Order: sequence, then structure tokens, then C-alpha cells
Amino acid sequence: IQIHPQKLLSLDQNTMSSSSPTSSNDIPTTNTLSASPSSKNEIPPAGHEFHRSHSHSGEKRPYDPFKDSNVRYLGYINEFGEALRQVIPRSIVLGTYGVAGAYGLADAAHKAWLAKSEPTETQRLQGSTFSMFRAFTETTIFQCLASVFVPPYFIHLAVQAGKKLVKKQGFAPSSLKYKYIPMMIGLSIIPILPYTLDPVVEFAMDTTVHAGFNKWEIHRLKTLQQDIPPAILNDLKDIDEERQEMLNRVKDEL
Repeated sequence: IQIHPQKLLSLDQNTMSSSSPTSSNDIPTTNTLSASPSSKNEIPPAGHEFHRSHSHSGEKRPYDPFKDSNVRYLGYINEFGEALRQVIPRSIVLGTYGVAGAYGLADAAHKAWLAKSEPTETQRLQGSTFSMFRAFTETTIFQCLASVFVPPYFIHLAVQAGKKLVKKQGFAPSSLKYKYIPMMIGLSIIPILPYTLDPVVEFAMDTTVHAGFNKWEIHRLKTLQQDIPPAILNDLKDIDEERQEMLNRVKDEL
């Protein structure tokens, strides 16, 4: 048997440049050598971060009609309904919540459909059922927090504070100022809510829902180590460690 020195050197360099380093006693499996991703940036992130503009690798996410088109404004309509609660019928206010809720469910269904029709490498390894469940669950929770419940709650607090303010000024409940000044206060904070609340919701998702799913995925992938590229398992571990470090930094600052 003849071994060409150049081929041996090339194989050694490829092994050293693998994203999942092995010890001298480890023998790389066929899956390790045949894994197509050769760098961390080429490995799709394990989490379904559809609410972010960029992935963990820094690459801009693909176009999303629910985030990058005028359809996104349907998620804000209940905020306007809450701000206008004093001057519009209650049925219309509840209707705006229904529209925002339908938008959130449609977005979640769209992300679950993408997980099945255009799966990432990680999603293909996990199977369509688990990937669709994770995509739908994460998107639904995020939309409930960032669109349906949390922003209207703060708008409600702002309107109530405005009502107390005009009441202290001596305006009668039947006057226009008593109705419209709190309404204007509620409307004025709508533009700043996405920039203030979304990062908080994203951090809460990262440290709870995302972290929980990542640990579940790591456990699932560990049982299939012989059938998957080790680089994907390492990438899942890196994402979980990064989020844990973020949580530790916030705890230190507090």
C-alpha cells in the first residue's frame, strides 16, 4: 500500500481546521469529515430567531413579510385601540386585540411552515415535527409578549396617568380635555415602545424559552451523535453559553 505524502498532509490540515477539534486518541467519523459546514458562520443557528434582524452569526436574516412589510403594522393596531379606549366603543377596542392576535398567530404559522418547507440543516436533522413545534411556540410567545399584551399594558398605564393629571388640573370628566389629553399621551409613547420593550422581551426569550429549547435540542442531539456533524452540536453549546454569559453580565450590573 502506497501513501502519497501530499495527500496525507492535506488530510491532516483538513482535520486540524475542523470546527470540532479532536484529541490525538479520537478517530474522526465519516460524518465528521463529510460535514459540509467548515466554519462557525456557515452553520445555521439552532434557535428560531425570527423576531431579530440578524442571526447569531451576524448575517442579516432573509426577507420576512410579517416583519419587513406593511403587514407588520397590524401588530400595533391594538396599541392604538388601547390609547383610544376613551373615545371609541369598547367593541372596537376588543376588535383591535383580535386583529393583533390574528397577526401573531399568522406569523407563528408562517414560521412553522418555513421550518417544514425550507428547513435549516439543524431542522432537517431534528425532523419537521419538532422544528415546526419550536418555531410556532417561540414565535407565538414572542408575539404575545411584544405585540398583544406588554405594549398595550404600558399604554394603559400612560393613559391612566394622564387621566389623573387632568383630574388634578380640575377638568370636568365631560370636557374634551379630560378625554383627549390622556389619549394623546397614550398615542405619543407608541413610537418608542418597539425600541424600549422589544430588547427586554428578546432578552427574556433568550434566557428562558430559547435556552430551554437549546438544552432540549442538545439532549436530543447527544443521543444521535453518530448520525450528525459534531459542529452543529458545538454550535448549539456555544449559543447556550453566550446567552448564559449575557444573563450573568446583567445580574452583575444589577
